[in-house]
Amino acid sequence: MLAVVELGRALLSSDPVQPDHVRGIVIVGAVGLFVRLLFTTASSGIGHVLDNRLQLSLRRRLAARLGRAPIGCWTR
Repeated sequence: MLAVVELGRALLSSDPVQPDHVRGIVIVGAVGLFVRLLFTTASSGIGHVLDNRLQLSLRRRLAARLGRAPIGCWTR
């Protein structure tokens, strides 16, 4: 968002547009978006892995606990 604001300032100023400055703003903005994408992808991947580990642990604990229950207790 900062790159968009800076680009607007550069293009709407009363001074002549400096192509190198505008190109730099666009490059910095694109790099920022790419870094954001990488961090979002990494955090999502880490979250999925941790969620899968937790679910597996809970399912195994639940199955072990239900496996110790007497068979007739569910028909009452």
